[in-house]
Amino acid sequence: MKRLAGIAAGLLLGSVLATGTMAQTVITWQMWAGGAEDVAGWQEIADLVNKQYPDIKVELQTAPWGDYWTKLAVQAASNQMTDIFSLQSLRTPNFHQLMEPLNAYIERDGFAIEQFVPSIVEGMSWEGQLYGLPFDLGPPLVFYNKDRFDAAGLTPTVEWTTDDFKAAAKALTADGKFGVGVTPSMFAAWVSATGANYVAEDGSYQLTDPGVVKALEDLVNMVSVDKVAPPVASASADEVNAGRFDSGETAMQFDGPWAIINKKNTVKFTLGILPVPASNGGLSPNSGAGFGIWSGSQHKEEAWKAIQVITGPEALAILAKSGRALVSRSAEQAYWYDFAAKDVIGARESLEYAMGKSKPFPTGANWNVLEGLFNQYLPLAFSGAETPAETLATIQDLVEQAG
Repeated sequence: MKRLAGIAAGLLLGSVLATGTMAQTVITWQMWAGGAEDVAGWQEIADLVNKQYPDIKVELQTAPWGDYWTKLAVQAASNQMTDIFSLQSLRTPNFHQLMEPLNAYIERDGFAIEQFVPSIVEGMSWEGQLYGLPFDLGPPLVFYNKDRFDAAGLTPTVEWTTDDFKAAAKALTADGKFGVGVTPSMFAAWVSATGANYVAEDGSYQLTDPGVVKALEDLVNMVSVDKVAPPVASASADEVNAGRFDSGETAMQFDGPWAIINKKNTVKFTLGILPVPASNGGLSPNSGAGFGIWSGSQHKEEAWKAIQVITGPEALAILAKSGRALVSRSAEQAYWYDFAAKDVIGARESLEYAMGKSKPFPTGANWNVLEGLFNQYLPLAFSGAETPAETLATIQDLVEQAG
């Protein structure tokens, strides 16, 4: 009997060697992607898993950014999620209940979580549990047109204040061009920059707080009073704003490190980066994204191996060099500075300064709802149809009704 078992084992081994195949566990991974090039880049990262673990194959599924979150909600409702799914840190409070807590895996395997930037680890956590290994992070930044700054005699520094920012916007507004582009999406970062907070200590929202109202008044005044910013479009505001900056119509734009490659390839002027200005003890809000394991997955151990690979040094070096991410591992960030941010004025100094003075982006349990309300209702304040206080009171009521 033993001899027959040995023969059978030998035949099986010979079959594996002859065909070059072996039994594989297929795990699914959902990620947002902006186009064919983006998909190809993430496929390269997915293939690293099979390279390290031949018995694991990752099946990548992608969707555009906006569609991704709609699809994720539908999958969650039907209990048909992918083994691995990608999560923005701002949405951790909304989706953590669908994810496998990682603390026990990290402790069991001695995983070196300390190699990641602490603020994004905190951002991917909820009530003491880590729910995703982060792959990128990014405090919001001010991209600026250095040629126009030079022409206006402005020499910005990383320690500038919100008053410095507003003064620069005025100095840069001339000859039919504006100092800055304003959008609803920059409101949350501006609130943090002014030292106010729209999230109370208990995690609820306090949008009618005087400091929060004052922050919105600042932005509205840039458009309607000082006229240093063009009118805010009610739809596609971010895309319109980016186009205005790229064309030279506006001299400053809020965006994240992930935008640097597109900016470098698009603008015809000398590109510079500055931290978001801060006053009254304000800090730069830091957010990012990572990869977690669906709590209902039948392949949790394989998924745990996979997310270690796709957030590992090799994967993050690829992402950093391509400019796809300011990566979450401190050691691999050098690739981003040396490749993606090369020749961009102030990139390293501004990022290091911002990350040294940053905090996790403040969010409550219904951030996805609040973000949608900002985009929908803030244009009413920018247009003058309502006062900033009225608009924020409306949003406060609606987010409370959402629970």
